[in-house]
Amino acid sequence: MRQPDLDQLMDLMGLIYDGALSADGWNPLLERATRVFGASGAILFVHDLSGNVEFSTHWGLPDDAMDAYTRDFAPIDVARDTVLALPPGTVVTEESTPADLYRRSVILNEFRKPWDLARYVGYDVYRDPRRVAGFALQASARRPPFGAEEAALLERMLPHLRRAIAMSAHLGQSEAQRRGLADAIDGLVVGVVLVGDGSEVLFANAAARRIVQRRDGLALSGGRLRAHVSDDDRALAKAIANAIETSGRASVEGGGVVSVQRAWGAPSYSVLVNPGPGADSRSPLRTASAIILIGDPDAEVVSAEQIVTRLYDLTPGEARLALAVASGDSIETYAAERDIAVATVRWTMQQVLAKTGVRREADLVRLLLTGPTAMVKRPPAIE
Repeated sequence: MRQPDLDQLMDLMGLIYDGALSADGWNPLLERATRVFGASGAILFVHDLSGNVEFSTHWGLPDDAMDAYTRDFAPIDVARDTVLALPPGTVVTEESTPADLYRRSVILNEFRKPWDLARYVGYDVYRDPRRVAGFALQASARRPPFGAEEAALLERMLPHLRRAIAMSAHLGQSEAQRRGLADAIDGLVVGVVLVGDGSEVLFANAAARRIVQRRDGLALSGGRLRAHVSDDDRALAKAIANAIETSGRASVEGGGVVSVQRAWGAPSYSVLVNPGPGADSRSPLRTASAIILIGDPDAEVVSAEQIVTRLYDLTPGEARLALAVASGDSIETYAAERDIAVATVRWTMQQVLAKTGVRREADLVRLLLTGPTAMVKRPPAIE
């Protein structure tokens, strides 16, 4: 094979990092590598140490062949065993496996020969205690074996592939975290609106969307959160501008509180505007220059007792006891107020602790005060 020129090498490096930014970017890399190496196709995969494939993408290779490999041959691939017996990143070919073992192997006689993929060159891009990521080029038996020049080029690609796969995994994890955060915010009773540095709305949770859809005091207009009453609108705009100006400055207070009047004399919306955490922070909300919380007087009151019952599979009596203790009642006070034997209440508390997975009442209080029940809208006190 002719040694690739600088342009070919730079092209491959660029495509490697395209793959890191998007899953769709891996196949152009595989296609280009196939052509540069004079192969039939290429594959990039991640599998666990039992051979079960977690991720795989390929170019130039029949889908049926790759399905068959994943289903029937990955766990008994002697080439995989060869790779795992060598230091990470070692380039291997079919000639790296002992010749007698390879000639008698199932992978050669039932997979590679039938699909005309007898030649290969590749390595494990990374390896940890749970999984291996591999990159390999496949070719027909009619092609000469991959040689030292191809191996040297693969070695030059290795650190870049390793970084790209790590970047891809990190970006995928970040996206999953972002979706999880959005789902959590969407479930809050409080309206949450994230605002960019131009006062534009970046995100509004389900509660905030319901509020603006009523158009009875707040609305989205021109991509911004606006109040219907002029004085309220000016106060809201001023609070948002102040929050944006002080975004990311922990030592400076910004934003403000605005009471937004509603139509037909309905109770006002209480709007709290906070500065965003700032782009330099590690907060998942760092893209927001301002965070707006909207209290909705019409929000459905959710029973904390129902939430605790569902979360921890408690009985109604167990849930009432757990919430009473979290509110500051002692076992003795709870028993006296309900005319129940203290021993009975203590036994019930043991069931609560077992079901919630904590050992002490103090841990139970901490669990309830920092968990989902802390965000439940409580009914107003009856005087």
